Amino acid sequence: MSWGDDVYSNPKKHGLTTVAEMSWDNESYQFDITVCWRDAEGNLYWSDDTGCSCPSPFEDVKNKDELETGTLQHLISDVQDRQRRAEEYDAEYIGDDEYFRGLKAKQKEYRGRQIADFIETVRSYG
Repeated sequence: MSWGDDVYSNPKKHGLTTVAEMSWDNESYQFDITVCWRDAEGNLYWSDDTGCSCPSPFEDVKNKDELETGTLQHLISDVQDRQRRAEEYDAEYIGDDEYFRGLKAKQKEYRGRQIADFIETVRSYG
């Protein structure tokens, strides 16, 4: 396969349509995203990917069988688990002085809006 054959760059090649995408961090020069796709039968597929600006998201995912699949409730559960892990990471690696407490609060608010928009988009799609 050549460049652009992955599910993110060319979902139609894999029988998928991109439904929703969300970013876990509002950072430049990197990505930390969750994407949801749907096939013609209405089945949901999703996955997370992270990286710096060098690779493309999901560039190694060449088959939809490599993605998570299930019901909307499974997707919501996975997103909530991912949110919990992100907050645990923040608690462990971001400082606890006043500035960093404010940063953590802004990050939590940002993620909350991203998650709500992501789930609503998936719910309302087709």
